[in-house]
Amino acid sequence: MYRSGVGMAWNVFKFCTALKGLGSIMVLLVLSLIGVTYYSVVLACYGPDLFHGGLDTWVAILVLILFHGLLVMLLWSYFSVVLTDPGVVPPNWRPEYDEEEGVAEPITTTEFGASPLNEDGLRVRFCRKCNQLKPPRCHHCSVCGRCVLKMDHHCVWVVNCVGALNYKYFLLFLFYTFLETTLVSLSLLKYFIEFFGDEEIPNTPGTLAATFLSFVLNLAFALSVMGFLIMHISLVFGNTTTIEAYEKGTSPKWQYDLGRRRNFEQVFGADKRYWLIPVYSEEDIRRIPALQGLEYPSKPDTPESDTLQDFCIADLKATVLVNGFPCKPATKVSSHDFFFDGLTKKGNTSKTLGVGVIAGNVLTFPALNTLGLSMNLVDFAPGGLNQPHSHPRATESGVVIKGKLLVGFVTSGHVYYSKVLRKGGMFVIPQGLVHFQKNVGKGNAQLITAFNSQLPGSVVVAPTLFGSKSKPTLPDDVLTASFQVDQTVIDEIKSKFLGA
Repeated sequence: MYRSGVGMAWNVFKFCTALKGLGSIMVLLVLSLIGVTYYSVVLACYGPDLFHGGLDTWVAILVLILFHGLLVMLLWSYFSVVLTDPGVVPPNWRPEYDEEEGVAEPITTTEFGASPLNEDGLRVRFCRKCNQLKPPRCHHCSVCGRCVLKMDHHCVWVVNCVGALNYKYFLLFLFYTFLETTLVSLSLLKYFIEFFGDEEIPNTPGTLAATFLSFVLNLAFALSVMGFLIMHISLVFGNTTTIEAYEKGTSPKWQYDLGRRRNFEQVFGADKRYWLIPVYSEEDIRRIPALQGLEYPSKPDTPESDTLQDFCIADLKATVLVNGFPCKPATKVSSHDFFFDGLTKKGNTSKTLGVGVIAGNVLTFPALNTLGLSMNLVDFAPGGLNQPHSHPRATESGVVIKGKLLVGFVTSGHVYYSKVLRKGGMFVIPQGLVHFQKNVGKGNAQLITAFNSQLPGSVVVAPTLFGSKSKPTLPDDVLTASFQVDQTVIDEIKSKFLGA
């Protein structure tokens, strides 16, 4: 039984290798189908109508413009797939850290050199046929005889693998093929119907046969490509490939699923001007690592999961975010990145409420990225109020450094807790609860707060309800009903904020 299984596998791989022999034959077949269609639509049917005058001429002009426009895009996309390498593993490629174990140290050659199958097992994907390490989402193609980056499948129609570097071109080829074949089917439908009528058709038998064949082939391709296109659109929005969809089955969790828009951008790029042409902008290639086929952002299992490296200095200029910021390349990290002197300054207390906040979060101190930690320095003038607000993403803890503060919060059960704290007094506010601090001493006061989030966020109650300058704002009838007051009261309150 074992020998039989090996023999069967060997025959399959011999069959896959034989597919290479199709080579230019499939390209010629595709061009032949296009040639027959071109003859039927342009030369036999709608070309002559250009000289008939009247409505027939205008219909012919419209059909021929659409036909040639779609044909150009179809051929451009097709040869982009055929001639673009889908992505090959770079020579001597090695991951920067152990992906399976999360070890942030370079992997030694002894682990995967002469003995790829050691006692601990493979901690990084390894291809036995190519005898090399495989990057994430990479698979071996038995037809091409090599590992392909983010391989989707080997397509005999394009005589190439569909992978990371030409997947967009393949999808555009499907898209324009569907539009072109649909246009041809609709354009030739009346000629197809006339073929079965009683009236004599003024065309040669060869022309009639070519027209009949073109209609049938284009209709068949339109229907089949439509199903194939729908399948691949669903794969794109799920950020998966045909192989991965088969491997993961019906599992609802997929680590590379970043949301539909970002999944789409992982294939088509973020620049809308390039979505419908088989080209990427230089900015997209530079900013979206997935387009290179070696690195793919993934979502963590928890909002701020354990880090997989010593540090991850935030790249605040990056456009792709994964519950935080991507890491700045380690080669660009310096000692300056790990230190922040913002909290040595004094907050501006000259504002209306007499309070000034200096934030030490990931936006001002990028080294906090992925660490789940941030701090604020809050200064109070006499009578200063840090008005009621909440932090939707973090619990807050604080210690009074100077002065005397009244600290209070309200629970979801509408219970109010408060206490006056002096220097050294400490408090905690559970995540998401509305709270405030007020200086009840005679002099200035100062407070340091800490959060279990790199970016806790802040929702200030009064300005959020009455002072928003964005459009649209909360409807006035919602505010009057909620506070059980008339419109004049709402207008009076709003004037205090919007006029500031």
